[in-house]
Amino acid sequence: MANVANILAGSKASGPTGLSFAWFAPAGTTLPVDNKTALTAAFLDAGACDPKGVTVKQNVSTSPIKVFGTLASVGTLFTGKDLTIDVTFMETNGVTAAIHAGLPVDGVTVGSDGSFSVITGAPVLNNYVAVFTSVAQDGSLIRYVAPNVQNTTPGDLVVSQGVVLDRAVTLSLLPDSNGNILYEYYTVNALAAAAPAWQATHAYALNAEVTGGGHIYKATTAGTSGSTEPTWPGSGTVSDGTVTWTFVS
Repeated sequence: MANVANILAGSKASGPTGLSFAWFAPAGTTLPVDNKTALTAAFLDAGACDPKGVTVKQNVSTSPIKVFGTLASVGTLFTGKDLTIDVTFMETNGVTAAIHAGLPVDGVTVGSDGSFSVITGAPVLNNYVAVFTSVAQDGSLIRYVAPNVQNTTPGDLVVSQGVVLDRAVTLSLLPDSNGNILYEYYTVNALAAAAPAWQATHAYALNAEVTGGGHIYKATTAGTSGSTEPTWPGSGTVSDGTVTWTFVS
């Protein structure tokens, strides 16, 4: 059944400022396997990115299958499928300078006075893990994990009056040890099963969810609910019999 609530539009990024969108780590770094687990310290934040976010381009090549006796193709042979990601970094920092130049993700050291240098020599192609995370307009989560990428097309550097010094890159996606080139993780709030209504003197397991006062709460301490419904807070926790409920949304 159609449900317009399932239409996702990225409205913000993530991180403490809500502006962090792209992270990079050295190739071989352990991958996140969902869109909720915090990234490890190996992932470095590229900072604010262009409002266009990322564009995942799929380049599929095919060849018609021909047989003697007919001019019409009798089938299609897939001969290749390559994926690339376009993203533009708006910030000038050590991470964006390194990725744009094809250096190791931690290959640019920023001094205590904010100074750093990038030295261009022979072309280099370093491999990275790239992660892109966005929060949709209703709080739904989107995360793309590219396990093995190279910056194969760095954009021009333009220093001009009134023009942002951005760094555009096209990342070529390569397979990981499992043969996969992109992992997509979605949490669509409109698809989530509705939490059941609170019940009196009911045994609740750890992480059980209920609806109360128009909001959703999770049991962060398992136990049995009281005989009367608690006053549900708009944040934080509330005690209910031997259960502790924590506000979710």
